[in-house]
Amino acid sequence: MDISSTNLGGLAREVMERRGIDPTTVPPRPGFDLADHLIEQAEATLNLILPPRFRHAEPDDRQVRQWIGTYLRDPTTCPGLLLLGPVGTGKSHQAFGALRRVVLESAKRCRRMTYAVTSHPEFNAAMRPQSDDRHLRALADYQTVDLLVFDDLAAGKSTDWTEDTLYRLMDARWANQLPTITTTNLDADGLRADVDERVVSRLSTSVQIGLKGSDRRRGGDLP
Repeated sequence: MDISSTNLGGLAREVMERRGIDPTTVPPRPGFDLADHLIEQAEATLNLILPPRFRHAEPDDRQVRQWIGTYLRDPTTCPGLLLLGPVGTGKSHQAFGALRRVVLESAKRCRRMTYAVTSHPEFNAAMRPQSDDRHLRALADYQTVDLLVFDDLAAGKSTDWTEDTLYRLMDARWANQLPTITTTNLDADGLRADVDERVVSRLSTSVQIGLKGSDRRRGGDLP
């Protein structure tokens, strides 16, 4: 799931039309606040790509919030964010919450940014070779957005092809200093055992946060 500039442009036009603003008029009518417009646009865009459960996620982990502050100060020097921990400890919640906060705060500051969300299984599916080369275009999109959330690393099936495309993704983002928010159910030792060492090497430059606790999803009587 990713967002392109054309999608953002369409959303911008819709927002302006709802406010009674002619998008071809320059400058906008008196009283038009660009930050308010960008925030509304950002919220609409986030609602399109975030799973419904995480559309209002807010990061409550202190280290995650510190990382958000680092990103907002200067995205070009901000490292990636790697969230590790057992199933159900809130990694996806923290990751999507961090994305929401970064996007909305950037809009508040009138900064435009591109971003995308995927999971390892979804990424592998998108990378299956297609006759029209759409998989190559998808890879290029993931490689070049300003901020990428890559959920459930190592949950996808591993083959020579999927390992190569994962490496190409992580290497391009690392080389171009584009932060990635990555989550995984593995601990550091598990990552080194199950993921290509070249990928692990690039992830090692991220801010690494281990989340602990019991499975938050288990509210019933299941063992």
